[in-house]
Amino acid sequence: KAIQNNQIYRHERGMTPEDQLTYALTHLEATNQVIDDYAGKGSFSYQLGAWFPASGHVPGAFWRRGVHRAYMGRRGPGGRVDSCGVRSAVGV
Repeated sequence: KAIQNNQIYRHERGMTPEDQLTYALTHLEATNQVIDDYAGKGSFSYQLGAWFPASGHVPGAFWRRGVHRAYMGRRGPGGRVDSCGVRSAVGV
């Protein structure tokens, strides 16, 4: 709602897990670099476009450097830490 009710962000929306996966693969192919490596220069990325009110959780994703694989999970509002972020998208 914060994105929808703010005039600056009115045309933006939160990404969904599908958006996140598409962006991650496109970025990896173009740059040979992973995104959301919270142990490096990235963060745990919340996908606000897929918030589930019944559970109170938001999907999120990050790169697990130690095991060399992507991780998708969920967190509630209490899971907020400095290594978390949000990536928004603009619909075309």
